Amino acid sequence: MSIDRDDTRVAERTGTEAGAAFAARIAEEFAPAPLTDGQRRAFDGALRERIERGRKPLRWAPALALASAAALAAFVAISWSRIPTGEDAVARSPEEAIAAAEWESELFDTDSFRLEDDLDDLPPEYAAIGGLLLGG
Repeated sequence: MSIDRDDTRVAERTGTEAGAAFAARIAEEFAPAPLTDGQRRAFDGALRERIERGRKPLRWAPALALASAAALAAFVAISWSRIPTGEDAVARSPEEAIAAAEWESELFDTDSFRLEDDLDDLPPEYAAIGGLLLGG
C-alpha cells in the first residue's frame, strides 16, 4: 500500500522546502513495513469481522446505575436519620437565640478585660513578645 503525499501542500504548511523535505523524511522513516499478501488478507478478514460484529452493548451500565442509585438512597437515608425530629428536636425561641448571641459578643468584647494585666502574669520573654504584638 502506498500513500500519495502532496509535497506542495506540505511545503505550504511548513513555509520552506527544507520543512517539506523534513516532513517527507519523517514520513518515510516511520512508515509501516509493507504487508505480504497473506498478512493483508488476514488483516482485512479480521477488520471485516470486527466491523460486522459491531460494538458490544454495555451490559454492566444498568447495574452500575442501579448500584449508584442505591448508594445515593442509602446516603440520604443515613444523613436524614441524624436530623433530630419530634421530641429530640431543640426548638429555640427568639429570646434563646439572642441569649446565645450575647455570650458571643462578650467573647470578643475587649473592654471587659485589660491585656496589660494578662501580660504581667507571663514570663518576661513572652511578656516582651506580647507587648510588641499588642502594643502594651
